[in-house]
Amino acid sequence: EEYKITPITSANVLPIVQINGNAAQFGEVYELKEDIGVGSYSVCKRCVHATTNMEFAVKIIDKSKRDPSEEIEILMRYGQHPNIITLKDVFDDGRYVYLVTDLMKGGELLDRILKQKCFSEREASDILYVIS
Repeated sequence: EEYKITPITSANVLPIVQINGNAAQFGEVYELKEDIGVGSYSVCKRCVHATTNMEFAVKIIDKSKRDPSEEIEILMRYGQHPNIITLKDVFDDGRYVYLVTDLMKGGELLDRILKQKCFSEREASDILYVIS
């Protein structure tokens, strides 16, 4: 089943599909790889750009479970900050929205905290410096 891509808009966001000049389906531009994470309304997967072979992450949001426009607006507004992932591309196939972002390979901070439990003052300082 094939759907035409429609731009995603909100009050303060330009149509992202038009910004990137995208008139293709997600699967024509990127190749899906393994799961990175799974949530109640979305799944995050690694993907590879078909032309450049560059790796990215894609968050695939089920539109019947959640409206993605607020998340897109936040990523558009704050995505240039060095500690926030950059939104690279957006696709909408009618049922799902695909948010293509930088691929972060360092793992989850929460997982590291739960595994290590105790941090030295220096380790904690280094982490807080990066995220603040």
